[in-house]
Amino acid sequence: GSIQSIEAARRGSWGGKTPTSQRLGQVMAWSMVFYYSLENVAFLKWMAPSLAGSANANKLSAYSCRAWFFYIVAETLQSVHTLRDLYDTRQKMVKDGGESTAIESVNQSIYNQHLQILRSVLVTLPCIHWSLPKWDTDPWLSEGFANCLMLLESMVCFYQSIRSYHNG
Repeated sequence: GSIQSIEAARRGSWGGKTPTSQRLGQVMAWSMVFYYSLENVAFLKWMAPSLAGSANANKLSAYSCRAWFFYIVAETLQSVHTLRDLYDTRQKMVKDGGESTAIESVNQSIYNQHLQILRSVLVTLPCIHWSLPKWDTDPWLSEGFANCLMLLESMVCFYQSIRSYHNG
């Protein structure tokens, strides 16, 4: 995770073709650099407490989820930006009498962006919950509800992957 995120931040590979999308890609990449770095130290502290010094694993994990939240917001904005472009493209194709297969391809891309936004919505509440200072001792969400939202997100992700593979 960290190495891929650093590479994406350096190369701008998580952005799209527009300057706005490029900036959002940079926010996504750098937020994941912080997320993975903090989460890895927290995990080390939980698994081998003597190796991580005086670090507070729960606080590090909460801070990592705050970085994750920036990723979620940037990814959602990037999807909305992409949707706007896709709707414009589809409208122009329909107006110009474009091929039905090309229009269908744009429709599939639109649907995929809707799925991506749904995934972001599903992980937002657990992300906020785990980013709170006392997420482990004074939870905002019940563990079952947070895990249910994460399970639903993974199911949407699985569906999205199968659909992408089938249509790709």
